[in-house]
Amino acid sequence: MANKTFLTASIVYYKNDLVFLKKTINSFLAIDCRKRLFLINNTTSAIPLEELRHHEIECINSGKNLGFGKGHNSILSEISQMSTHHLILNPDVWFESKVISKLIAVINDNPNTALIAPKIVYPNGDHQYSCRRYPSFFELIIRRIHLLKVIFRKTYNKGIYADLDISKPLCLDLSSN
Repeated sequence: MANKTFLTASIVYYKNDLVFLKKTINSFLAIDCRKRLFLINNTTSAIPLEELRHHEIECINSGKNLGFGKGHNSILSEISQMSTHHLILNPDVWFESKVISKLIAVINDNPNTALIAPKIVYPNGDHQYSCRRYPSFFELIIRRIHLLKVIFRKTYNKGIYADLDISKPLCLDLSSN
């Protein structure tokens, strides 16, 4: 990554598995660039991790459950002046540091791109369909009932983009039309 890159990331923590949180934090710390991690604690108690005492980590205790979106949004004004790129991380994901370098290179080479996401896989290597269209009411019902996923497989797969080739970048229409 270029030296001018300053990467920030945020993790909203709310009673998550500390083993996974530690893996996520260590994944971020392994990225080779200037960076800062904001850990937004949405619980009323401290997170018991020694790894939080690091010069690239800032812990923010909200004292209450702000929710996922509001937790991440709580640092927008702080990162807007310091960061060239920002990651929104779930507290239960981990990744190889080179993945982030590749994503930054792609977004830097494509100035019309505002958001980028990697291919996400389960621990067993199966693809996890993390990108979804804004669902219709019917699609919401299908997602909740396994039998309906089987019966209406074509509709379900369309909603999660399962029919697209994900080996190359995609421009997705996230609407329900």
